[in-house]
Amino acid sequence: MRSFYQQWQQSGLARKAFCQQHNLSYATFNYWHKRLDGAKPSETGGFTAFNLPSSPSCNFEVIFSSGSRIVFHQEPSAAWLRELLG
Repeated sequence: MRSFYQQWQQSGLARKAFCQQHNLSYATFNYWHKRLDGAKPSETGGFTAFNLPSSPSCNFEVIFSSGSRIVFHQEPSAAWLRELLG
């Protein structure tokens, strides 16, 4: 989508016209427009630190930019997460 976004910026076309020309979903393109337009270069990669709740039965998930996600039903160790995501 980043490539389409860059092509659109250079095209001078309205978003809707660009989507029609490239057979893209206008709603999806608008979603990515909001994400990419507000992203600073330092925010486009890497990891974000977060604190987990202290409850032993906490549920949380990791959502990747690709849309894939991992749901945890118990707190994994930090070392295991580093190995998994590294």
